[in-house]
Amino acid sequence: MHDLEYEKAYEMVNNHFAMLCSTEDAHEGVAAFLNKRSPEWKLR
Repeated sequence: MHDLEYEKAYEMVNNHFAMLCSTEDAHEGVAAFLNKRSPEWKLR
């Protein structure tokens, strides 16, 4: 991966980040933060 062009590396990271942000745990983390409580992780 060290030889990826900047644009391709940026696109890859952006896609991975989007996938992570759509997980149930990501939503739980935000909800827990907003409600000032500890998250209940599902790890899925």
